[in-house]
Amino acid sequence: MIISQGESCTIPAGYANATVTNQDANKAGSYDIAGDGIAINKQIPGGQTQNTPIHQNEVTVINSGKPDLDVADCQ
Repeated sequence: MIISQGESCTIPAGYANATVTNQDANKAGSYDIAGDGIAINKQIPGGQTQNTPIHQNEVTVINSGKPDLDVADCQ
């Protein structure tokens, strides 16, 4: 699911990682991952994909930067 700045989506329980891809090859971005016992703030370089362990917990991914982000397994 593509999320823009200020938008969020939820990855349901059962996934090992949050997989986030920066859709803009030329601009870095940032996002937050929040859930039960999880509070992570990440920077993501332009065009890169990151896999962050979420330990099978339900989490919310919030785009806190300008480029659109593609978040796998989000609802």
